[in-house]
Parts: sequence; structure tokens; C-alpha cells
Amino acid sequence: MNELKQILTIGFLAVGLSNCLPEEVAPTPCIGSCGSSSSSSSSSSSSSSSSSSSGSTTGVVTNIARFAKVEAAHYSESSFPIHVKDGQLGSGDWAGFRPYAWVLREGHDNVTSIDNEKITLSWSTPTIIKNVVLFDLPSDHRIQRGEIHFHATDGSYIPPVPFGELPDGGLINDGLTVNGAGTKEVDSMEVRITQHHGDHAGFNEIQVNGYRVPSKAQEVSTDKNLALYSMVSSFSSEQNYREYGTYWRAIYSIMGTPNIGWLSSNGANSNITYEFDQPYCIKKIKLRDLIGFWGFFTSAKVILNDLESFEATKANNVYEMELPFADKGKAVKKIRIDLNQTTGSELGLSNVIMTPCD
Repeated sequence: MNELKQILTIGFLAVGLSNCLPEEVAPTPCIGSCGSSSSSSSSSSSSSSSSSSSGSTTGVVTNIARFAKVEAAHYSESSFPIHVKDGQLGSGDWAGFRPYAWVLREGHDNVTSIDNEKITLSWSTPTIIKNVVLFDLPSDHRIQRGEIHFHATDGSYIPPVPFGELPDGGLINDGLTVNGAGTKEVDSMEVRITQHHGDHAGFNEIQVNGYRVPSKAQEVSTDKNLALYSMVSSFSSEQNYREYGTYWRAIYSIMGTPNIGWLSSNGANSNITYEFDQPYCIKKIKLRDLIGFWGFFTSAKVILNDLESFEATKANNVYEMELPFADKGKAVKKIRIDLNQTTGSELGLSNVIMTPCD
């Protein structure tokens, strides 16, 4: 197992050192690589080479928010916290940006006061964060002041980084850039709202320019679900309209929230692809069916790195399927899941669990 992890690290370093692009990553219309229908191409995230003076191995700067686990205590209706890492900027009115932003409404959904609410992004292994770009909601309800709290992996104190009013509009040229944690290695960051204007506030997107330290990228706790640290890079289709009280976007397959997930309308041609910033050693993948509303799948195929595939089947009344790999696990950076032998044209996944190697 240690041998496989060493190979993964060396392989990434070879790639990382060959990139010599400008240090700062500029926002793109998709804020990295947008998850998109597999019938169309998805844009690649910009990256650059950068090193830390604290002794951390050189890494490639990219938007690592796409590979973070996102959590918040509150959200309004279907404006889930995970939206800040989806790479898409919502626009228009409330109905237009709600499925793409994290929104809080004062006096609703157990939110007494928006001030002091926070959203947390965490990573599976130590990271170096160069800067953070915050995108406000596309409305005149504004975040006026806040702080970013970085948590060092060695337990040392990092002073909060304050920020002022976010630019109006919340679109591609409206981000506010805030300093990162310098050369400190961190495993999470909290973005706190301390002052706002209006009865609702939140973030359209959060972009984090940095990298996971390559020499420590395989030091993953075995109790983590690596799917939470993945990016949805493509899918056959998704239902991004409101039905049964929520939306059914592809990214919801990695939220782990009961009765919410990804809904496709492609029947046996349904597929979804997940990617990581660096390879992980994964020993098994578990798929959970959507329960109750639509069709279901009885067979699935998992394709690793566009090369190796594994298949499994389940009975109609079983809602969970496990696909174990070889004893030593697999070095994985890209995972495509094909849902086969389906009943009905609408079906999907309520949860995906990716277990790291021991």
C-alpha cells in the first residue's frame, strides 16, 4: 500500500513541475471546470506552478474549492452549501440563482440573523492557499463585511483575514480577491459573514486558488468519503428544475443528504463522471439508488481513468451496490459511472461513497 502511495506522489510531482504558468489563477466563466452534459465539452481549470517557502513540496495552483467538502449549518430552501463549489454562477432573479448559490434568508429556515453565519470548506489532506475569490449573489442584497478563518494542520494560530463589501453583480468579473494563509498548511477554512444588507445574503461561488501538498496527498484518513472531495466534470443530463420540493442536479450525488440526489432522464444511457485534483488510492465504491420517485438501475459499470472497468448488479428491491477493486486498491483520478439495465427513463444516484485504501 505504501508503495502505491509513493508512486502516486511521484507521478503527480512529475506533472506539476512541468507546468510553468502565471502564478495567480484568474476566474473563468465556469470558475474552473464546469460540470456539463457529456454531449458537450467541459472547460479545463486553469493552473500554475507555485512553491511554498515553508518547505512544502511544489504544487500546481488551481481552484481547489472544486475538490473541497462544503458544509454550513443553514441554507434557504434548495440553495445548498455545495453550490459554492459547482463552478457555475447563478444569474437573474431569486428563481434563477437559487439552484447555483448558497443563500440565507433572515427569519427563514432557522436563520435568526445572517450576521455570524459561516460556510466551511475542508480538504482531505494539507493544502497551501494562495488567495480566495468571493462572488456575491446577483442581487442588491449584499455582504458588506466578513472574515476568513484558516485552520492550520499543525494547530498553530492564523489570524483571521478580514474582507469588505463584495462587488455588486456576483458574475465573472465581480469577484473580491482575499489573501490566503501564506505558507501555512491548512486543512479547512471558514468564511464568516459579519455584516450584510437586505433580508438575504450568501455566495454565488467561492474560488480557492492553491494546491494540496503533493508529498502529503496520500495521507488520507480511511474514514473519509472521497466522493465529497471530488468534482462532477460531466453527466448525461440532470433535472435542474424544481420538482418534489427540490432540484436534482448531478452535484447532489455527492452531498450525502437523504432523499436528495442526481436525477437523469437518459435511462440506460445515464452516466456521470467525477474527477480529483490529484490521484487517490481507492479500494471500493458504493452506489445508492434514488428511492421512491422514479425508476432504478440493476446494473452499473465503473470506469477508472478511462482505462479499467468494473461491473456489478443488484436486485430490484435493493438500493445499494458495492464495487470493490483489487486488494491493494487503485490509483484513481477520474471515475465514470454508467447506470445500466434500468427501469424507466428517469433515475439516478442519491449518494456515492468512495473508500480510500488502508
